[in-house]
Amino acid sequence: MRKKKEKEVEGFVKWELELFRNECNFTPDESMFFDLRNEGDGMSFEEIAGKMGYCMNKINKLSESVTEKIIKVLPLKEAFFKKYRDKYGE
Repeated sequence: MRKKKEKEVEGFVKWELELFRNECNFTPDESMFFDLRNEGDGMSFEEIAGKMGYCMNKINKLSESVTEKIIKVLPLKEAFFKKYRDKYGE
C-alpha cells in the first residue's frame, strides 16, 4: 500500500526551478524527469516514460525520489529566496 503524499509539488517559478536543480543533487535520470515535468505545461508521466524509454513503474519511482528531494530542500527555500528572486526579478 502506498503512503499518501504529504505535500504536492508543482508549478514552480524560475528561481525555484534553479534552486531545486542546484540543491537537490538529482541523479541524471531524476534531473531529466524534473526538467521534462517542468518544461512549459509539463509532460505527463506517460509522455515522460516514452521519452525516457522507461516503464511507468520506473517513472513513478523517479517521481517519488524527486519529490522526496524537493521536500528535503524546501526548508532552504527561504534562505535562498532573495538570491534567486533578485536574479530573476520574481
